[in-house]
Amino acid sequence: MTTKKAAKTEITLTLPTLDDLGDQAGKLRKDFEKALEDAGKRAADLLPASGRKRLDEWTKAADKRVAGLRKDVDKRVAALRKDVDKRVDTLRKDAEKRTKSVTDTIEKEARKQLNTMFKRMRLPVRSDIDGLKRRMTSIERKLDQLGKQQSTKQAKQAA
Repeated sequence: MTTKKAAKTEITLTLPTLDDLGDQAGKLRKDFEKALEDAGKRAADLLPASGRKRLDEWTKAADKRVAGLRKDVDKRVAALRKDVDKRVDTLRKDAEKRTKSVTDTIEKEARKQLNTMFKRMRLPVRSDIDGLKRRMTSIERKLDQLGKQQSTKQAKQAA
């Protein structure tokens, strides 16, 4: 009795990329336009002179319409782009404001927690140091005044 081993065949499916599809669509469009142009030329050759004139008029009218549509589309795209730019700018500014607000809130809360921790550890905090600084400045002023008074007293005694 013979046993047959089934051969495993792998089927690999590769999908074209969007660029490939775009290239293929562009080639197809070009081929279609060329075929259409050739058919139009052949049809124009078969038409009598009056028919060709009418066909030329229609072509010119169609070209004008296409040009008008193209301008309209360009204007609309420019307006949409401007609107999108404004919205993006507004969103960016709003995000910056919110980020600053959140950062400020976090810094305030961290400062409070550190002050509490330093006070529990009996370490000086900024307010303690600022108070000492003010007291030292006041003492220095008083010493300067006393020094001036002392020098004037000595000057009077010497005179």
